[in-house]
Amino acid sequence: MKPTAEQVLRAVRADKDCADLFSVYAGSGEMYLPFIEGIVVVLHDLLETIVTPESVVEAKVKYLCYCIDYGLATVIADAAVKDKEVRTMAAATIDQMFKKAIKNMDARAVGQDIARRMTPDNRESFSRGKLTIGELLLTQPSVLL
Repeated sequence: MKPTAEQVLRAVRADKDCADLFSVYAGSGEMYLPFIEGIVVVLHDLLETIVTPESVVEAKVKYLCYCIDYGLATVIADAAVKDKEVRTMAAATIDQMFKKAIKNMDARAVGQDIARRMTPDNRESFSRGKLTIGELLLTQPSVLL
């Protein structure tokens, strides 16, 4: 299943964990729309891949690299900090956090995290080897974002 950007956006808005995450720095989360919509393009070649700890790591790394390349750290800092000098330092710190997350991402830890966070339906499909990255993005995007 290859979801569209509109479908992913609806899924993100319906996923409580995503709603909490994206509203932390900005009430509506509208500033994050390009990053949410971009995930379909960035993960295009993985959308029909079966969910495994390794495929989730690959998806997360690809997405974090996209976020770094397109300035998500600056978007977050701009929303959270008023002072320009502090905002610049905050963006640099967030950017380093993204890079550290990529460097330290471990399939075993990710596997434990996805098993713990999945809904019962997704967990069942996952255990049968039937859940794809695209389906997970549509049903529980917070696991990938």
